[in-house]
Amino acid sequence: MMKENVNSGTNESPERGMTILLFIIQWWKHLLVISFSALLISAIASFFIRPQFKATSSVFAVKSFSVSKYLTDGLKEDYMDIGDEDDIEKLMQIFNSSELQDLVVERFDLYKHWDIRADDPNKFTWMHLKFMEMVTFKRTDMLSVKIEVHDYSPDTAALIANAITEFSDTVKFRFTKRIAVQALNILVDEYDKTLAFMKKLEDSMAVLRTKGVLDYNLQVEAYSKSLGKALAGGNNAGVLKIEERLKKLEQFGGPYLSLTNEFILQKERQVYLKSKLDEAYMNATKQLPSNLTVQKATPSDKKDKPVRWLIVFVATLSAFFFSVMVLILLEKFKQLKKKMT
Repeated sequence: MMKENVNSGTNESPERGMTILLFIIQWWKHLLVISFSALLISAIASFFIRPQFKATSSVFAVKSFSVSKYLTDGLKEDYMDIGDEDDIEKLMQIFNSSELQDLVVERFDLYKHWDIRADDPNKFTWMHLKFMEMVTFKRTDMLSVKIEVHDYSPDTAALIANAITEFSDTVKFRFTKRIAVQALNILVDEYDKTLAFMKKLEDSMAVLRTKGVLDYNLQVEAYSKSLGKALAGGNNAGVLKIEERLKKLEQFGGPYLSLTNEFILQKERQVYLKSKLDEAYMNATKQLPSNLTVQKATPSDKKDKPVRWLIVFVATLSAFFFSVMVLILLEKFKQLKKKMT
């Protein structure tokens, strides 16, 4: 029973194909007229489509690290070394960012160039859709990124493609600068506070110097030697004078030592903050490239779109098959109507 079903199924396919072929032969005049009309209309319509030219640029992502790390820490890596998967992903994020798109749109006045009305309430949406249609970014197997730009002008297409590689550095610098500037402001604040605190310590130490405390350790050592000599020589007046000075040191020496030790700690902190401040300033004002251009875009002398023969072929083929389907449905409908009557 199953074999019969299988055989009947296999026999149905040739029969069905033969039926469709006979049907096409039966209606060949109608199908020819429809197909020829579609060919003619699509051929004429294709000439009204504005031709587009393609410009291509290829770039490699470079390794990502801060300017300060490279210049001050003596990194062995070359900032022009080819980046890895993470670096390519970061570069793709920059290429697809709205900030880069805005820079390109502004430079080339794309609202006017691509005929998007400035008073249209949805102009930003239309521009975003148009930009995605005309500009594409593709990762290659060689760990590079291919930038393809279509435009109605071959020169503008090349200019946009090259501008994108240029603006990628600008966008990356803006992203990193936001963080670097915040870090710089924090460090400036901490550095100023440290300097102010050191000034207070110096003022307090200056007050103690007026009390005769210049250098506690040296003075104690010197007074101790002088006291020994005075005692050995029986110089009572000298002994009293030295003992009076030692009492002052005993009274003010402790605070002086505390201030001195704290000042040393703050001085070390000030040196550390100064080095970090220099790094933050470098990161906030200097930039390293985000990509290495392998192929610069040049104007094309041949249009890329539309492919007129493809438009005509697809339109004609679609019209033909659609007509066949409609005629089959009409034939089925007639047969069904006859059965019902």
